[in-house]
Amino acid sequence: MGKIMNVTSVKRIHQSDWQKVGIPFYRARDIVAISKGQKISEPIYISENKYKEFSEISGKVKINDLLVTGVGTIGVPLLV
Repeated sequence: MGKIMNVTSVKRIHQSDWQKVGIPFYRARDIVAISKGQKISEPIYISENKYKEFSEISGKVKINDLLVTGVGTIGVPLLV
């Protein structure tokens, strides 16, 4: 059987990395809100440098990727 998908995990983003503008970063609660058709109440962003750093570790999110929460409400999916 061929490979179905790659599974990766993003590096933890600390509150000290948050910014008011930049690249959007979705936390578990944000994925849950979007999956329910709700607006993200307090969006967070990271710098382009952090985005590039973490993308090299876990890859970039692309259309048709599946994001799945791993904390809080575990297992809530979001198709990008």
